[in-house]
Amino acid sequence: MLLALKLDNVALIDALDLEFSPGLTVLTGETGAGKSLLLDSLEVLLGAEVPRRLLRHGQDQARIEGRFAPHGGGITSAGATGPWGRHRQPWW
Repeated sequence: MLLALKLDNVALIDALDLEFSPGLTVLTGETGAGKSLLLDSLEVLLGAEVPRRLLRHGQDQARIEGRFAPHGGGITSAGATGPWGRHRQPWW
């Protein structure tokens, strides 16, 4: 289960800290509000390559962090990207 998501310099998002409660979470919003950016960020945490479009304009690095609790345990995972969107550094 996803407990928290932290984004820094991700596309339109300067900085964002989200904490999720147990149960169903629904993402809603108008076109361009950033719903897909959150899902793309989760893909990066799960091992996908970091697309260049996730890097905020004018920045040379972005940070994506997530905290998961599978079966009551805790795992923290993070990904970072450089200016070309090719570099991924997991730490856990």
